[in-house]
Amino acid sequence: LKSYHAIVAGGSITSLFCNREINDIDMYFRNKEDLSNFLYNEMNSNWVIANTDKAILFKFNNIKIQAIYFNFFPKAEDIFDTFDFTVCMGAFDFNTEKFVLHKDFLKHNVSKILQFNSKTAYPIVSALRINKYLSKGYYISKAEYLRVMLTILNSHIDNYEQLKEQIGGMYGENYDNLLEPKDGEDFSIEKIIEKMKYLNLDKNY
Repeated sequence: LKSYHAIVAGGSITSLFCNREINDIDMYFRNKEDLSNFLYNEMNSNWVIANTDKAILFKFNNIKIQAIYFNFFPKAEDIFDTFDFTVCMGAFDFNTEKFVLHKDFLKHNVSKILQFNSKTAYPIVSALRINKYLSKGYYISKAEYLRVMLTILNSHIDNYEQLKEQIGGMYGENYDNLLEPKDGEDFSIEKIIEKMKYLNLDKNY
């Protein structure tokens, strides 16, 4: 990983500091060349589990590794700007072989407090992730929860492509089909909301 100037950040670093089992490893890269070399040299003979516009998920020695490429990051701290909660703003930089932590990373993990970053790239995903953190004993105040909701409200989703960018590719084929407009159909967030009442995750249902 050092040869590709990689950065590991997010949930795996939180799990490491909190003495929890690591479910998967999110890898970030400084440029497209490092990502390409990593995929070609290290992942070339491994199974692809999933692929979206944001990342590609592999299995390597029974470890799930997600190579993230929706953006590239010169410094580990730059990644934190896209993260949603301070409790996941931890990274290991293979260039320096040091951990890089947000100033509140340790404090908020010890206190089990969720503090939201309103500049996160995908606030709708953040709202869905809250339940995951609650199940691990974290707490979110009403004010912080409202900040999440207002950030979503402030998101500009005016067409299917923008909606896909926010939630597409997360939950499988049926969600993706939901985001495919019928011929001549105008975009309507109200129609999407109504359609989701009848959505079943099993495509054969």
